[in-house]
Amino acid sequence: MKNTAVMTAEGLVGKIVDISGKFAICQIMQDPNIRVSARVQRNRELGIIKWDGSNGFFLDQIPNTIDIRVGDVIFTSGYSQIYPAHIKIGIVSHIEINNQFLFQKINVIPAVNFKRLEEVLIYLPQSTVKTQ
Repeated sequence: MKNTAVMTAEGLVGKIVDISGKFAICQIMQDPNIRVSARVQRNRELGIIKWDGSNGFFLDQIPNTIDIRVGDVIFTSGYSQIYPAHIKIGIVSHIEINNQFLFQKINVIPAVNFKRLEEVLIYLPQSTVKTQ
């Protein structure tokens, strides 16, 4: 099913963008066009995850006044019709606060090792699962 979350046991991989026969095309989190609503586990703060152009992510839209710490765990927020809540995205690895800007620059190490990715799970919302 299009627009469903793709994950591993470690965390979020991306979403299904197209299906053809027995195959599905996944837009992975390391795509420059993907954005995911995220939540910091420790303080419940909301932000947006996007790819950093390398091997990690940025957590955007977190004001300088919010307490974010290295080691904070980042999960999906659940404020999406695609991604259910509580799928691990990664862990905060570096924080940079520049008072000339409103928002912190927060680097996140992905929970999933995209270089060794082989098998994934596709999340099917309850409304699409057929029961007998």
